Amino acid sequence: VFDDLTELLKAQRLAAWREVAQRIAHEIKNPLTPIQLSAQRLRRRLGGAPQERELVNECTETIIHEVDALKRLVDEFSRFARMPAHTPRPTDLRPIVDGVAALYRDSHPALTIVTRHAEDLPVLEVDPDHLKRAVQNLVDNAVAAVRGVGDVEVETALVDGGRRARIAVSDRGPGIPAAEHE
Repeated sequence: VFDDLTELLKAQRLAAWREVAQRIAHEIKNPLTPIQLSAQRLRRRLGGAPQERELVNECTETIIHEVDALKRLVDEFSRFARMPAHTPRPTDLRPIVDGVAALYRDSHPALTIVTRHAEDLPVLEVDPDHLKRAVQNLVDNAVAAVRGVGDVEVETALVDGGRRARIAVSDRGPGIPAAEHE
């Protein structure tokens, strides 16, 4: 007698992944609230000179915004071990790309990161959170490839006769070894 256990094994794996996802989400979410509250407290307490105040406001705003985005991602992740639901809305790609580039410029002074945008790039119907995560992952990979020193370019363009937009991230890193291409 032979039994096909494929569906049973899939269900068991899915249940295990759900459990792992819930635990990871819980562990990630725990430190986020104190991080966010600390950034808000820094913003309220640090005054100083106008230049310092501007820097503190800029940095704490980034922290607060990124913690909020991470909290939303963790909430979605904990619901069912998947990426968050896609919620497209009219979005200008330029501020997303420029914001990611600015984060890496500030944290990697030896890195030259250049952004170029198509002049005719329209507002697109996309999920800005998903798009930002994708751009951050690509730029992070490029920065790792050049080891934080060198050139990274991020370019937006219209393709397919203006029906699609493309975001291209390029670097001058060593590339993927031929043995790992597959």
